[in-house]
Amino acid sequence: MSSILYEDFIISRSGSGPYCGGVPYPYEMELATSPSLYRIKVICTDQDSDGDFDYNKDAVMELVAGLAPNLKDVSISEIHSELSSSRRSMRRPLWQGLPGFSGAVTGSLTSLSLYCCGRSAIPNWAKHTDFDELQHLVIGGGQLRRSCGIDSEEMEWIARNNSFPNLKTLFINLSRNDDYNEQPHYIEKAISFFLSINSLEELTINGPMEPQMMESVLIHHGPTLKKLNLEPSEATSNTRVRREVPMVFTEDQILQIQALCPVLEKLAITIMRNKSSASEAAIYKRFGKMKNLQSLFLILDCANWRSGRDPTYNDTRFEGEDREVVWDHSGIIVKRGNIGEALINSAVNERLARSIWEAINQNKTGKQLERLNLWTRNGGVLKRLDANPSVDEFAQNMNRSWLIERSPRDDTEDVTVKELRQHAREAYERKWIRRMDPMVLGVFHFIWPQKQESRDWRDDWSSFPVQG
Repeated sequence: MSSILYEDFIISRSGSGPYCGGVPYPYEMELATSPSLYRIKVICTDQDSDGDFDYNKDAVMELVAGLAPNLKDVSISEIHSELSSSRRSMRRPLWQGLPGFSGAVTGSLTSLSLYCCGRSAIPNWAKHTDFDELQHLVIGGGQLRRSCGIDSEEMEWIARNNSFPNLKTLFINLSRNDDYNEQPHYIEKAISFFLSINSLEELTINGPMEPQMMESVLIHHGPTLKKLNLEPSEATSNTRVRREVPMVFTEDQILQIQALCPVLEKLAITIMRNKSSASEAAIYKRFGKMKNLQSLFLILDCANWRSGRDPTYNDTRFEGEDREVVWDHSGIIVKRGNIGEALINSAVNERLARSIWEAINQNKTGKQLERLNLWTRNGGVLKRLDANPSVDEFAQNMNRSWLIERSPRDDTEDVTVKELRQHAREAYERKWIRRMDPMVLGVFHFIWPQKQESRDWRDDWSSFPVQG
């Protein structure tokens, strides 16, 4: 096994490679089956960089199922090795098993973290542990978070088997798994899955969501939730034309979270930027009504996903020069107005960060908000396209993330404001900032005229203030 957390110490096998089958050394088995082994963390892959097959996951399953009698906490991270196709084999030899494994015993984990462990991960693990005592569960995420998650078939299996009677915290990455076959009952099966689990204290959901699913989740789990993370997303693969739009949280849905999650202390949620409009400001103000909320993490998504994905979206709000078509990528039309919106939404400076903090806190009820994270993303994303290089050059500078924390002193309203990723941004600019696209630069300076003493465009921009 590549690494084992033995009590509080990391012990690595000599060579630090994966367990590739064969007979383990006696000292390895003595360590792995020790009654003192409580927690184990393993990295696994299909084949390593030498072409050897990795059996780490198989070995850990057998440790859980009786060989390690007090093993309660397992974390498995799956990575994909960089191996040339000429060295990659499609035929994996059968796992031969660890010495002494009978298969007659099932384990009883309290914590299981599966970071991208393939399809049918939970049914496979159910053969080795009964889940009755499981309190903490992670499914999906990790290195391939966007492409690795639990699909409707696995959710249906879990709902039918009611596998987690004592679960308290759940981190789950969802997947429609519909690149080649439609999954029309995805939402219904997702709702059944979440309703099959007893009320949780902490819940993180990443991936495809829809309003009716969120309403069911909040009604069922909301009364007991102390921590809630919601990050909607949809696949961007090009196996078919994508029409699904990532769920957008409206003011009404934030109000729903407020009403259905009365003891919520920590919230992380995606908010769509909308040029600091009154509707965007109203969402920020709603967070101030959450009485127990003390920590808020806002993922500020700067892309307009409806434009280019939603066939009912009528993008006729632009006037004059903003209606001019500047790019046409295989029928995906980008207008000057789309460029302007992307630039405005990408502009997140310290002044805007402070105004969001103030919008939340000016009418805060109950406990004070102690911490606000603002994490920006997708500043250069247009329509169904990936980040457009011409716009992304600007977004890399303006798309800034912030941490605001209240002073620990009770007699002051002072806060500290820190830009996150500042060193990475500055390093990127030193390496990559070059001559900008003249068309995009023209749109930029139409919004932010060049200042008299500015060095370049980076000195000219400022965020649009929050309205209302």
